Amino acid sequence: MIEALKYKAAKLAMGRLNADEVKSTINDLVDQGTYLDEFLDVLGPTRPQMDEVLPALHAAFDHFGIVVPDKEEAVWHLIHLHCRAITSGSVNPLEELSKLIADVYWDYDFHAPTKKYLGDSHGIEGLIGLYWAADDLREHTNTVTVNGKRGEEAWSELNKEIVIESNRWLAQHRLSNK
Repeated sequence: MIEALKYKAAKLAMGRLNADEVKSTINDLVDQGTYLDEFLDVLGPTRPQMDEVLPALHAAFDHFGIVVPDKEEAVWHLIHLHCRAITSGSVNPLEELSKLIADVYWDYDFHAPTKKYLGDSHGIEGLIGLYWAADDLREHTNTVTVNGKRGEEAWSELNKEIVIESNRWLAQHRLSNK
């Protein structure tokens, strides 16, 4: 549950967390045996507003010693989390890459620190390229190739490349405290 809360803290820092997700997180905590007074206002049947659920979420963070990172730290944490999930083999690589893009790409200014390729400041330029390659493949499945393969084989190759690129990222950022 700690990792899930760290993920929520990073999403909160990125402005990517909504009231329904917070309520679900609080419900999960209660289901796992964590009860805090601040949870009471969140557990009802009504659909909450963000300002109503944030005190409960912050109470959970405090309870477990989790600090909401700043946006820069959150970006690194989210990239690391998604790359770890991709390399674990427990998720669909393209689906997890799509989650990574949703969590960081749209709400962080990768343009300002770019050296040559978008995302190179954080080492994700290859992952961004693979995400857009999937977009091309969706639109032109029979003509776009990945490692010389077309159609379903191209999708398989793309997933392999996502795993390879995620492993590369983790290897290069292993010693980082991000």
